[in-house]
Amino acid sequence: MKNMVIVDANIVLRYLLDDHPVLSPKAADILEQHSVTLPIEAACEVVYVLQKVYKVGEIAAFENQPAYHLPSIHLNALPTNQPYPLFLF
Repeated sequence: MKNMVIVDANIVLRYLLDDHPVLSPKAADILEQHSVTLPIEAACEVVYVLQKVYKVGEIAAFENQPAYHLPSIHLNALPTNQPYPLFLF
């Protein structure tokens, strides 16, 4: 059974953009090997950075990712009164 972990926006960005020789493969490993939770605030950050910094359109981020290769990412508003495992770079 895969562990449920929380990821930050940077991990999702490195995965989608595949723009860093060290961090992008690490992000792919995390997202493809775990069922992860992306807090809604981090999801908003991903969208903002893609649109404003990288000038990526709404669909462009997923164009090169076949549906069966997309990782299992859950969006949640997490309760703040309990600890969660967290992946950060």
